[in-house]
Amino acid sequence: MRQKRTKSEQAITLAMKNRWDEAAQLNREILEIFPNEVDAYNRLGILYAKQRAYTDAIECFEIAQSLEPSASSLHNVGLIYYETGQFDKAAEI
Repeated sequence: MRQKRTKSEQAITLAMKNRWDEAAQLNREILEIFPNEVDAYNRLGILYAKQRAYTDAIECFEIAQSLEPSASSLHNVGLIYYETGQFDKAAEI
């Protein structure tokens, strides 16, 4: 658990410094060890969205939503759909 917390904190710090690739890598490492870590999926989805890798972002948010339904994950997916012009899908959320 301590390893997860340390990597999470590092990933957040890197993301705040716009070092998105490194932050994404740390989140992927967390998911290799803890495949049901919802927060890592949400962070990774945000990082993908910042890089305009929208398909990957949607996948991360949908996985997070399937593991632990939350307004945050739904909101993020809806924003991506809106950003990519998928207004029908955004309206369904």
